[in-house]
Amino acid sequence: LETPGCWHSMKPQVLPVVLSPVRRLNVLMRSCYILVSNKDDAPDYINLGDPCPSSGSGSTSARSSRWAHRGLELFARCAGPMLHVAADQCPKAFTSLSGTLCRWYPQRTFQTLLEALASTGEIERDARAALFRSIKEAMQRFDWPCRFELYRDIVKKCKVDSIIGAVVTLFKDDWWRSVQALGMDDRKALAEERTRLIDILKATLSGDVQVVDGMDTLTAALNIA
Repeated sequence: LETPGCWHSMKPQVLPVVLSPVRRLNVLMRSCYILVSNKDDAPDYINLGDPCPSSGSGSTSARSSRWAHRGLELFARCAGPMLHVAADQCPKAFTSLSGTLCRWYPQRTFQTLLEALASTGEIERDARAALFRSIKEAMQRFDWPCRFELYRDIVKKCKVDSIIGAVVTLFKDDWWRSVQALGMDDRKALAEERTRLIDILKATLSGDVQVVDGMDTLTAALNIA
């Protein structure tokens, strides 16, 4: 339905619906999650814009990859830009990872997008880097305390070394900016930041990472230290 002109081509079967950016973001981010997380169980993919191949055509891995591609493309083209619009118009929606304004489970959704980005083939290197930047910029629209919870949960639950290393590096950069913005006399805030640093280090070094050597994770942790 995000395809240009899709509403017009599908009339009268589908009627236009006006949604606020925050509510539309909920729909888009859930759609991205469904596409990339259910790729292994999908027998085929659905495409409203182009002719759909007959059922059973192509290998299972090719069809699974196509689902992930569609989810990542939907995020890059529609959900990511809509997130920035929603953040500008309704900052309150980005002060919590749950609630009536945020119903798309950011921790789970961002982790799934990152895992799909790391594991899906047939993505050019520049495109993969651009997609990671889009996901990073989307996560950074959340307030810092909320963003820390997002980073920590991904580090705790993710099993992919390269993703954990990248998220820990994001935390390090954001945490350092937050510390620099604090006054030296604000001991309570500094203590909170120290607690966040310890929490992320514990989460990084105690996880069950399913990789050969885990060098990305260890390097990111050592860079913090």
